[in-house]
Amino acid sequence: MKAVIYTRVSSDEQIGGTSLAFQREDCLQYAQENEFVVIEVFEERGESAKFADRPQLQRLLAFCKEHGRNLDALIVWKLDRLSRIQMDYYYIKRTLFEHGIAIHSATEKSLDDPNSLAGRVFETFTALQAEVDNSLRRERVIRGMAAKIREGIYPWYPPLGYCCARNRMRGLKKLEPDQADPERFQLVQRLLRTCLDQEICGTTELAALGSSWGLTSRKGKKLYPQHVDRILGNKFYAGILVDPWSGEEYTGRHRPMLTPDEFDRVVWLRSGKRGATLRRSAEHPDFPLRRTVLCGGCQAPLTGSWSRGNGGRYAYYHCARKSCPNYGKGMPKKSFESGFTDLLRRCTPTKLTIGTFSEAVLDVWARKRSWAHEHAQIEASRALELETRLDSLIDMRAKGLLSDDEFLPRKEAIRAERADLKHRLDSQAIQLTDRPTVVREAAGRILAYPRNWHTLPPCKRRRFEKIVFPKGVSYSRESGFRTTKTGLCYEVMWDSHGSKSRMVHLVSENWNQLLEELKNMGRDIDIPDRPDEGQGAK
Repeated sequence: MKAVIYTRVSSDEQIGGTSLAFQREDCLQYAQENEFVVIEVFEERGESAKFADRPQLQRLLAFCKEHGRNLDALIVWKLDRLSRIQMDYYYIKRTLFEHGIAIHSATEKSLDDPNSLAGRVFETFTALQAEVDNSLRRERVIRGMAAKIREGIYPWYPPLGYCCARNRMRGLKKLEPDQADPERFQLVQRLLRTCLDQEICGTTELAALGSSWGLTSRKGKKLYPQHVDRILGNKFYAGILVDPWSGEEYTGRHRPMLTPDEFDRVVWLRSGKRGATLRRSAEHPDFPLRRTVLCGGCQAPLTGSWSRGNGGRYAYYHCARKSCPNYGKGMPKKSFESGFTDLLRRCTPTKLTIGTFSEAVLDVWARKRSWAHEHAQIEASRALELETRLDSLIDMRAKGLLSDDEFLPRKEAIRAERADLKHRLDSQAIQLTDRPTVVREAAGRILAYPRNWHTLPPCKRRRFEKIVFPKGVSYSRESGFRTTKTGLCYEVMWDSHGSKSRMVHLVSENWNQLLEELKNMGRDIDIPDRPDEGQGAK
């Protein structure tokens, strides 16, 4: 009897390993034990069993159709090597059956007689199990990639202008954002700025410009209009990651080339609708409090507008909701913003309270740094233990004490644990670096913010407003600005009532959130560090 052998691996790591060799060896041994003469071996390298258009599988089917009269069997290592989709498996089986070729599994002994009832039942459940296993893997992969996107990390190969760390080839997880390509980042950014500033939207013209500057594809080949089209339509360049399964957008941790508003303008320019109106930005320079202050009647964000009368232009804040009783009743911009500044002064703690807060944060930071140092030593010992276990596992595999199915899952588990361990250590190291500087800068900004509020650029001013009043501020025409919930730093200072021991407890209890808020206070917000010592009373 004559037979052919089909083997398959789905990853580059298995190609370089011994999986194919073990499959071929087991299949040849099965053929010898069952008196089959092997006339051809088909090896599929790095192809997934989810797809039926695999090159070697198509060659196999064509070979079986041509030599069907002289073939009796197809030998596979396991049924899931042939397909992980049940319908595809039965299509392949039917195609082979039409040419008188039976499928034999070298390692699944229950399939020795595929024509028996037990053999057919086992074959059905084996094919179904492979498909279920493949579906579960796909769901886990999707959940993992969606989680990465929520963390601000792009789980796929980055677009032109960024470098890929190639973590998968090294057996590591992607834990850090993509870095800028030193050769192409500036050129791709220049291309985007040319489209934005000079309003050049033709992909052919932009491709020619990019080529004249020395911009090439990732493989060093000529830049084509198709490359430019993908660049101009990719939100990744604006620091935005899009979850393809939910459609949600998240802020990426990589270095952007444009702001989101600039990217919106690029899209608008490319649409050809030059007479259309751009999407209104929340950061309006004339009305810095729009969408920060809420209407006391309906809790909708207030907006602002200019009106003409008595020979001049006058600015007002007002509620735009027609069903609200305050609709159409504007508040003059000058008095409205003056009232907001008074609210800021009332909410700002005294210099003494902020000083106590700074000391409490530094005390907690010192304790956590000491704990992190001790914990790092324990984690380092754990990392050394994982390295030893991995070396031992590799030795056992080299000596033939473990099969490929036993070795690979254990190796991946150890590598995943090692990567998570490194990520935790790196996060602790970053979290406890230069904290005294961050605390001092944040303390100065808290004191200086009320009187310097008008001097900040609109986007930075709104960012600080969100830190001070995360849920916005309610305003009523009758009672003015109402006392509202403030940011965590402010809440900790007021809830402590000036007691340092109480403040240390609150800081320690809310450490991670406080640390994030302190970092956000200092990020790109340049407030002169000249606080007014007399301000701040509540």
